Amino acid sequence: METKRINSAKDLRVYKKAYALAMEIFHISKRWPCEVDI
Repeated sequence: METKRINSAKDLRVYKKAYALAMEIFHISKRWPCEVDI
């Protein structure tokens, strides 16, 4: 297994996966109505 030096949190695989998931949720939620009366 190859080891790499981590210079920042953005180098972590978990960060990249979490960021990709957050962007996916953001893009999906952009289609929702801006305001909802409950």
